[in-house]
Amino acid sequence: MGVDLVGIDGDDGVLRCPGLRPRMWFAILEGLPLGLPPKGVSAKFPPRFARHDVGNADFEITLDDLSAMSGNGDEDDWDEYDDEEVEAMKDITSAASAKSLDEANVYEYPRFIIKDLKKAKRGEKVDILLRALLPMSKIVFANQEADKERARVAVEVRDKREAMKKAKKTKTKQGYYY
Repeated sequence: MGVDLVGIDGDDGVLRCPGLRPRMWFAILEGLPLGLPPKGVSAKFPPRFARHDVGNADFEITLDDLSAMSGNGDEDDWDEYDDEEVEAMKDITSAASAKSLDEANVYEYPRFIIKDLKKAKRGEKVDILLRALLPMSKIVFANQEADKERARVAVEVRDKREAMKKAKKTKTKQGYYY
C-alpha cells in the first residue's frame, strides 16, 4: 500500500502513502465487507486528485463518490490523472530525517488517517495499525496476484500469435505448415 511514514497528528495516526490513488482506494473498498474501510480508518487525498473542484481542502472518498465510480468504467480518464502524478512522484520528500509531519510534506500526499491512535495504550498502537491495515493489504495482495496472472496469460497469447505468424510465413506450396 506504499506507507512510507507513520506519525501522530493531534490524536490521529497519519500514514503517508504517496502511491495511493482514489481508484486504488476504491478497489480496496470494493473488496472489504460492506464496501467500508476498517473502523476508524479513512483515506485523505490532496485536492489535485479530485475529479471535481474541492477548492484547496483535502478530500475523502464518500459513498456517493464510490457509487459514481462503480458506474464509470472509463479507465482512460483515471489514467490521465495517474499520468499527471508521474512527475510529482519523482519529488517525494524523504522522511528519513524529518522531525515533524510538516517537514515530510505529509499533507501534500495521499494518506491514511487512523482515528484516536494517540489515545491508545502504549502496547496497543501496533495492534490497532495491524487490525486496520492487514485486511486492506490482503486485498491489495490478491489484486496484485490477479494482475500477475492476467499479465502471464497475455504474454502466452502474444507468444502464440507470434508463433502462428511465423508458421504462416513458413507455409509451403502444398499449404502445409512445418
